[in-house]
This record gives sequence, C-alpha cells and structure tokens, in this order.
Amino acid sequence: MVHRTRRAHHGRAGNPDTEFVPDEIVDRFCLLGPAEAHIDKLRHLKDLGVDQFAVYDMHDNHEGTIDAYGSTVIPVINA
Repeated sequence: MVHRTRRAHHGRAGNPDTEFVPDEIVDRFCLLGPAEAHIDKLRHLKDLGVDQFAVYDMHDNHEGTIDAYGSTVIPVINA
C-alpha cells in the first residue's frame, strides 16, 4: 500500500517534489496531455527507431489512462 500511495503522490498537481525536476527533463522523458499528444510523441519516437515503450501510470487517473491507451493510443501507433 505504501508503494501505491507513493506513486500517486508523484503524479499529483502541486506536488512539491516536482520543483527539482527541470522542464527540459519533463519534455524529454514524459508524455503529458491528451491522447493526441501521446500519439504524436510516440510516433516521433517510433520514427527514430524506438520499438518498445513502457507506461508508468503515476497519477490519480490510472484506469482512464489505461483505457485511453487501449482504445486510442495503441491502435493508432500499431497501425
């Protein structure tokens, strides 16, 4: 339970732990925003030769994100 609570803490808006992470790191290593933004970034990475992606669902809407990936993101990336 502690692990789950800790992960949820990292993805919350206003989390004080995010103050030390520069925007450049977030831009380079994170997928944020609507499904279309995820698709755009994943397509770019795929074009560069990346063929495996890991999703770390570290925020409050776990099920919504997994559902969006299953219904929207993965089908487009696999097409």
